[in-house]
Amino acid sequence: MTRIKGGVILHKRHKKIIKQNKSFKGSHSRLFKVVNQQYIRSLHYSFGSRRKRKPYNKRIWIQQINGESRKSNFKYNKIKTNLQNAKIKINTKILSKICIKDKNTFHYLITLK
Repeated sequence: MTRIKGGVILHKRHKKIIKQNKSFKGSHSRLFKVVNQQYIRSLHYSFGSRRKRKPYNKRIWIQQINGESRKSNFKYNKIKTNLQNAKIKINTKILSKICIKDKNTFHYLITLK
């Protein structure tokens, strides 16, 4: 029986991973051993960053709402309380978009009791 070598398959796998790291600097985009380590590390970072992005976005939405509402002498927590008392269910992201796009509607919503 003849020996079958896996050189073509291995070369294809290496090229695929090296292609992923094309924009990295130095040996992080050329040498397979270093490229593979960097590739695994980057996947690890991207996984964690997806989890960190959600609270970060929520903080930005709250800042946008708070900044616009302080022009009318309201605070964010007072607005959320007023909306709950008026039985209006609206999430922070949508309220932030209303605050940016349609200021008249936003001022109407924050003055509800």
